[in-house]
Amino acid sequence: MNTFWRNFYIIFRREFKVRVQNKLFIIATLGTPLLLGAVIIIPAIVASQTESEKYEVAVIDPTGLVLPQLKAVETGNMTFEATALKPAELKMSLIEEKGKAALIIPDDLTKEKLHLVFHSAQAPSMKFERDLQRKLQTILREQRLAAAGLSLETVRASEVDVDLTTKKITQSGKEEETSSGLAFILGYGLGFICFMMVFIYGSLLMKGVMEEKTSRIVEVIISSVRPFELMLGKVLGIASVGLLQFAIWVVLLVGLAIVGGIVLGVSGTEIAASQVDGPTPEQQDMAQKIAMGLGQFKIELIFYFLFYFLGGYLLYGGLFAAVGASIDQEADAGPLTTIISIPAYLPLLLLTAVMNNPDSNMSFWLSVLPFSSPTIMIARMALIDVPFWQILLSMVLLIASIAGSVWVAARIYRVGLLMYGKKITVSELIRWIRVS
Repeated sequence: MNTFWRNFYIIFRREFKVRVQNKLFIIATLGTPLLLGAVIIIPAIVASQTESEKYEVAVIDPTGLVLPQLKAVETGNMTFEATALKPAELKMSLIEEKGKAALIIPDDLTKEKLHLVFHSAQAPSMKFERDLQRKLQTILREQRLAAAGLSLETVRASEVDVDLTTKKITQSGKEEETSSGLAFILGYGLGFICFMMVFIYGSLLMKGVMEEKTSRIVEVIISSVRPFELMLGKVLGIASVGLLQFAIWVVLLVGLAIVGGIVLGVSGTEIAASQVDGPTPEQQDMAQKIAMGLGQFKIELIFYFLFYFLGGYLLYGGLFAAVGASIDQEADAGPLTTIISIPAYLPLLLLTAVMNNPDSNMSFWLSVLPFSSPTIMIARMALIDVPFWQILLSMVLLIASIAGSVWVAARIYRVGLLMYGKKITVSELIRWIRVS
């Protein structure tokens, strides 16, 4: 092993070990997916162990039209009975009566906006209130249609349940079911995560270089290694930390998805068994769409995500390292990091427009231009089948830009590393790049 690779390996290993052994890294790496899983799984478990609230509702119905319909749709947690009490007497009878309630229906059901009042000793849950409101709206709508001369049978026969399924025709001619909404969420999420990881680790790199410079440790280090070896070892060492963190997240999230599927499946069965109505058709349809969307996840997206994360990080990471070597304190980094950040923030602002039309000219150019491809290309690939030549063009341009970025960063790095007490301007950086 020659001197360059030996020195590079020493720097790489040090950067990797120091950050991986850091308690904050361990907490963030293990805690993030576990917290996400807990947020999803724990409420389902709690819901399965929680009794559904039940109300015996006394109904004052001067019209005599609503109560019979309510009794026809009552469930185990919502029963309705007529009462002879006056409203004031009925309200007084509910004091400290848990599980008792009153519903007062107006005597004129022809008004454009009807005001119904539900009384109880304790406030009902949002779910109970929404279910009761939905039942009342259906009953009153049917009453008005019946009053207009349309029978309930005619009204119900005219209702159409439209189930729209989207299918994608692949290049081989096969049909694949897709979920545009879930693909949109996945694409936006992957693009945003890639952007965030690039800048989190880029900022970490800049801060590390600056701290070593201000503490004068770097003067000792470069007595043994060349500045380029130091910069490359630090850049790739921190990149390997990001890749390790992402790999751990993938393993943990897959494991949590399996455990969560089992737990949520059991919990859903228990919840359905505890309720007469069970899951609504909307809930069943959403569950099917989610399952179908997860089944359509492209495994190759993981490879492409790793490539574009590493590519984006190397593109911007070298420049962040150069900024860290150019400044003496973090407050001086603002103008320089702003110049670096603007090209990266622009595609994030346009990400929603790209996801709404991933085949547009703007989407194409943003996905192949190096400054935006790490965010945009991975998002497009989650939504549509991007032609391979576009992916290849994007990769080639990104790799070429990385070479240019590293070259520029190395020339700034070698000069700025030992430069102290001077305010750095863009023109000064340009002069450093030109120094032979």
